[in-house]
Amino acid sequence: MKEVKIYTIVSDQLSPPITGESFCTDMVRHSDYADLEEKCAALAAENAGLKKSEVEFNEYCRREC
Repeated sequence: MKEVKIYTIVSDQLSPPITGESFCTDMVRHSDYADLEEKCAALAAENAGLKKSEVEFNEYCRREC
């Protein structure tokens, strides 16, 4: 994956303007955000698989050890 570039934009220049505590707003391109969402989903699935393996391993150790 390419490196995600963060753009800082003056909040008043957005359409519609964003009102809040900050003078500037950090933004990323939609395509970069979609890539990050995909990577996050893949990592979440990998994490779930590892947690399941840990549970199965612990159960095995309790039975066999």
